[in-house]
Amino acid sequence: MNDELGRGERRARLVVAGVIALGVIVRLLAVRAQGFPTDVGTFEAWAERLAQIGPGRFYEPGYFSDYPPAFLYVLWLLGGLFDGEFLRLAVKAISIPADIGIALLAARVVWRTAGRSAAIAAATIWSLQPGVIFAGPYWGQVDAVGTLPLFGSLVAAGSRRWWLAGALAALAALVKPQFGIGLIVIVAAVVFEFIREARWRPVALTLGAAAATAYVLCVPFWGFDPTRIAAELVGLVRSASETYPYTSLYAFNGWSVFFDFWKPDTDLVLWGGVLLVAGLVLSFVPLWWRRDTATLLACGVLAGLAFYFLPTRAHERYLFPVFALALPLAAARWRVLLPYVVLALAFALSLYYAFTRYQQYVDLRVPETIETLIFGRTGQIGIALVMMGAAAYLIWRLVRGDARLESDGAWRLPAFASLRQGRWTLPAGLGPGRLPTRRDVTVAVLVALAVLVTRGYRLDWPRDMYFDEVYHARTAFELLAQREPYEWTHPHLAKEIMALGILAFGDDRVVGHEAVPTDTVMTAVGNDGLRVYALADGTIEIAERGSSPQSVTQLLGPPRGIAVDGDRIFAVTDQERSTRST
Repeated sequence: MNDELGRGERRARLVVAGVIALGVIVRLLAVRAQGFPTDVGTFEAWAERLAQIGPGRFYEPGYFSDYPPAFLYVLWLLGGLFDGEFLRLAVKAISIPADIGIALLAARVVWRTAGRSAAIAAATIWSLQPGVIFAGPYWGQVDAVGTLPLFGSLVAAGSRRWWLAGALAALAALVKPQFGIGLIVIVAAVVFEFIREARWRPVALTLGAAAATAYVLCVPFWGFDPTRIAAELVGLVRSASETYPYTSLYAFNGWSVFFDFWKPDTDLVLWGGVLLVAGLVLSFVPLWWRRDTATLLACGVLAGLAFYFLPTRAHERYLFPVFALALPLAAARWRVLLPYVVLALAFALSLYYAFTRYQQYVDLRVPETIETLIFGRTGQIGIALVMMGAAAYLIWRLVRGDARLESDGAWRLPAFASLRQGRWTLPAGLGPGRLPTRRDVTVAVLVALAVLVTRGYRLDWPRDMYFDEVYHARTAFELLAQREPYEWTHPHLAKEIMALGILAFGDDRVVGHEAVPTDTVMTAVGNDGLRVYALADGTIEIAERGSSPQSVTQLLGPPRGIAVDGDRIFAVTDQERSTRST
């Protein structure tokens, strides 16, 4: 029986590792996407600045930076290690280690209380969650980096490791201020602990560890004076909150329904602040009776929902940490899983909407049908109502008794049931077997090397392309461009795989857009960036990179061809061939 239980434990760990590895592969494929150039470029600039001048001069007056110091240590390391394209890829991949940590921590939390199947479910949900992948390695944002210590702080508090909880909560708050919800929840918990149990040590350990962590992280940036550190942090938070004084920054909450996105909130910001304070106070009420891990996570979920749905000036990604904090509860309780999934899918859709509003920066376009049917004003309100409804039901379930980590029987994976319960078993040769030994690994490596050598020898020969190489690659590009493929001789699975390879490893995607003069029918671009435009009436205009077009000549008729060779422009009509120097 013990051997059977041990095998089940090992298989479950392998499955957890497998789904996390699958999630990492998906994220690595997403890293090569352009992402949001402004955000990624800002992180790159900060990384290079830290590598060049260090932290002491980073927050110089006049230099834009709205992030506290904790995340800057990561950028400082990357700026010292990488440059150019490698730095860009490293910045976009920052969230991947944090995602791995969140998946492992969630699996660990529910492993003992809800079972192995729930642990596998938790790791799978996070590793393959579309909103998490889109916000992190595809977009280039780093919400997972702050979510991991936030998640860890509440788990540590549930285990009564108050000093660790305070340190992690302070670390999370210094990644981004909105991740400070963990510190607020933990402080409320230790205060209630003191009031109800007359225990002062949790208060002292939590506040002391949080203050010490914040002080140590801030000293390299602002010096040893604690009053200056406090003033700088307050000023940084105030400046960040005043940067975008609008109703909703693509957060699908009530403000977006009644007042739309990006509307001035001069008369509304106070009401939003009052609602936020009220929501936070109410989210701490369950801590008066229970301060275990499940209750702390549930209160963190409630506080995270309050930060997204109640104040003005909320960003589209403020909901991100909620999905990590609610993950163990959703994996253990079926009635929590349902609103979790609905909210997660709607959140991913809201990120897609927000990302594609910046068409002057990003290369991702929304199909016209989706833009018309889903992303119109009626669709926006519908998405917001779905998210608010799912959030309300999630709150209801947590308040009504589902803030627990014990399983309610949601997951029943037959792979981990007792083998004696089945009436048939696989033959020994087809069974799951055992963990590979060192000899097994050695043989596998030798076989892989032999295959690599034999398949890779003279891979560059013949150097000329033959029919299938041309048309298979062409069909892959046509599929990506949503065009009717020219060649239909073979099934398209291999070509679709080639298309995925182009998306993952190709470096030929569009990264910018440029307007052309009205009535332009032909364009040509020189090696030096000179733009040449042929208009329908025969006018030839030229423009240097970034400048306005200027007319240089008038052809006798509509242009049929145009080219640039060095400093000469060639144009052809039905009546003449014209050559002109630039």
